[in-house]
Amino acid sequence: MDDDTDGVKRRTSERIAEVRARFASGLGQRAEALSALARGAASADRSVADKAADDLRLGLHNLAGGAPTLGLADLGKAAAALEKRLIAERLADGGLELSVAERLAGDIERLPDLA
Repeated sequence: MDDDTDGVKRRTSERIAEVRARFASGLGQRAEALSALARGAASADRSVADKAADDLRLGLHNLAGGAPTLGLADLGKAAAALEKRLIAERLADGGLELSVAERLAGDIERLPDLA
């Protein structure tokens, strides 16, 4: 029975490592997409800006929740902090000021370094 339990644990660990590796390998593209959304949140077209900010918040929220389950706690904490900044900095019309969007985009682009 211990051999069965050890085998299950080993296979589970291997599977988690595979998922973590796949997650980490796609993180650069994910960060680029989120960074583009941050910049889009400063669009002069306020409906575009509002949608981009909504999509960015959801993307950061998902990253903040998913990363720790794969053993990437620092990445999850950083994404959660960025989500909080986004929420705090949103304008009444839903978008972001350009300078805020640029700083947020730059910080998002550094997220893959935490994986």
